[in-house]
Amino acid sequence: MMEKALTLSGVLTPVSVFLTSDPLSKVASYMVEEEQIAVPVVSPSGKYAGILSFVEIISSRLHPHTKLKSLIVKVPPLSAERTLNDAIKTLLKTGVPAVACVNSDRKPLGIITPYTILDYAFNGDSKVLSREVMLKLLAPLFTDDPVDKARKFMAKRTVEYLPVLSKKKVEGVIGIWDIIALMYTIPFKKSKRGEIGGELESLLSSPIGKYPLHKLLLEKADSQISLREIRNGVIVVSRDETWPVGIITPITFFKKFIAALEEERLPVIIEGMDRLTVFERSLIMKKAIEIAKRVNKRGRLLELSLVIKAREKPGVKLLYESTASIKLDRGVHSGHSINWDPVTSAHTALKEAYYSFTKFKARRREVKISRARSRKK
Repeated sequence: MMEKALTLSGVLTPVSVFLTSDPLSKVASYMVEEEQIAVPVVSPSGKYAGILSFVEIISSRLHPHTKLKSLIVKVPPLSAERTLNDAIKTLLKTGVPAVACVNSDRKPLGIITPYTILDYAFNGDSKVLSREVMLKLLAPLFTDDPVDKARKFMAKRTVEYLPVLSKKKVEGVIGIWDIIALMYTIPFKKSKRGEIGGELESLLSSPIGKYPLHKLLLEKADSQISLREIRNGVIVVSRDETWPVGIITPITFFKKFIAALEEERLPVIIEGMDRLTVFERSLIMKKAIEIAKRVNKRGRLLELSLVIKAREKPGVKLLYESTASIKLDRGVHSGHSINWDPVTSAHTALKEAYYSFTKFKARRREVKISRARSRKK
C-alpha cells in the first residue's frame, strides 16, 4: 500500500518562497490564491529560515504588516536526497503540517505536506473506514455561528475544513483559505495603512452563513472511502445524513492513520496480508503496533513478527492460521491461532504471545522480590 523508497527530489511540491522581511498580507494573498497550507521562508541571503503554515497565520489576530520573521517555525529542512519516509517521520515528530526540502546551499526547492504523501506514498484506490481517519466533531458549526469560532477550532486542531450545518441539512464547509482571506486580504485591500479600527473584528464576528460554502463528499462513519476521495476532503455524517459527526482531510488522515506510519518506528514485521482488505490490514497492524509499544516499555524489543497463512481447500471457506513471535534480548514468546476470520486469528495469536511475555515478566519480578527478601534476612 505504501511506497517507502521515494526520494524527495521527485515528489516535493513547488511553492513560492518568501523573505523574513515580507509582510503577512503578501504570503496570505498567495496562500489563498494557490490554496497552499504552508510556505518556506528565507533570510535576506536566500537561505532557509523556517516554515510558515496556516496554523501560525490564523492562531492570532495579527496586523497585515506583521513581518514573517516573528511567525515562522524553525523546523529542520531535509535534503533532496532524503526519502519520503524521512519526511513522514519529521512531520510526525514535529507536528507541523509541512517540511521544507532544500539544496546543498540551504535554498528551498519545495515542501512536503500530507497532500504530497497522499499523492505519492499511497495507492489512491485503496480504501479505509471513515471512522478510522476522521476528526470527530462533538458539536458542529452552524450558519449563524461567527467566523471566529471556526478560526479558533481550525488553529487548535490543525484542520483545513469544517462542516457547517443549517437547521435542515449540512450546507458545506468553510476552509482555512476563507478565514485567511477575511483576516488579511480583505482588510488590507480596503486600507493601505492596514487595519481600520473594528474592521477585522466585524469580519470575524459575522455569521459563517454570510459567505459562500464549499461542497464536499458526504459519507457515513461505517463506509469505506478511497484515499483519492480523502485528498479532496470528506464530511462524515450520521446515518440519516443530517448531522456531521466528523471531517476527513489530508491532515486528519495523516494524523489518524498512524498505525501504518508508525510501523517503521518499531521492529514490527507482518507477512501474509496481501489477500486481506485494507480495513483488515489496518486492524491487524494497529493491534501489532499496540502490543509492540507495550512490550517496548517493559523490555528491549528486538522484533515482533506475525505470519498469517491462508489454508485453501476447494469449495471451503478460507481458514487463517496466524503465528506471532516476540523476540527480546532475553527470550522469545510465541502465540498461535487458527480462525475463519483473519483479524480474529491474528489478534488471538498476538494476545497469546503478549500473555506469555507478561507471565515471564511477572516471574522475573517474583524472583527479584524473593532475592531482595533473602538479602534482608
